[in-house]
Amino acid sequence: MTRRLLTVVACAAALSLFGLLGPRLVPRAGAQGYGDALVTGVELARRKACQSNVKQIGVFLIMYAGDHDDAFPKTLGELLKGGYLTSAKVLHCPGDAKPYKEPEQKDFKKMEVAEIDKAIEPILSYALVEGVDHGDDAGTIVLHEKDGAHKGVGRHVLFNDGSVKWLVEAEFQKRIAEQRQRSGAKKPEAKP
Repeated sequence: MTRRLLTVVACAAALSLFGLLGPRLVPRAGAQGYGDALVTGVELARRKACQSNVKQIGVFLIMYAGDHDDAFPKTLGELLKGGYLTSAKVLHCPGDAKPYKEPEQKDFKKMEVAEIDKAIEPILSYALVEGVDHGDDAGTIVLHEKDGAHKGVGRHVLFNDGSVKWLVEAEFQKRIAEQRQRSGAKKPEAKP
């Protein structure tokens, strides 16, 4: 009886230990589609929040395009000027090294687009791709995170069909270069 109890206790202890240490010892398969094997919980939460931001911006870009003959805005400031976005906070990725600070001017509808762009530049984490409109191919990259977010491992990308995907940096660079080559554009990023 004592031996059986000892085996049950040893088994329970082993399971508890594996439950506590297992997630740290066993790499996650792609960390829910994020590619790198070990992603901390904090970084994963930042990426999910960033993904949500990109998805929200995508919805507003598609609304804007619907009101402007499939044309996307030249800058993200136009979304604020037009009332599509009511806060600049969605334009900042929580994984960005620079901290978020609310722009001083808050009544964006009364400002010129150039003033808005200047006000949001310090917190802006995302860039529109030049020369893209909503009538282009569904797999066309419309918006992406700027360099430096998520420690350079990868970035969220908004495609023309409204989908958002995490691309490791090498894959992003390959796709944006191919897209640039197809379109003849020289520079993938637009002004804020």
